[in-house]
Amino acid sequence: MNVSPKFTKFVSSYFTALEKLCNMPKEIKDEAAVIMRNQVMQGETPCQAIITAFEEIRQKYHFPYLYTKLQK
Repeated sequence: MNVSPKFTKFVSSYFTALEKLCNMPKEIKDEAAVIMRNQVMQGETPCQAIITAFEEIRQKYHFPYLYTKLQK
């Protein structure tokens, strides 16, 4: 099966974001959940919403750079 590099990068970003969010304190997870809900309501897929939430949390709390958000 041939999978595009863009899709592979997306899946990798998704699992990285999900893992990092799961290991954060409850208060940050709650904040991320609100971001995810808002993103889904704006039309993002749940997977993309998780990546977006992680990126916003990462920027807000100055976590180390982990990945570049994919261009839509």
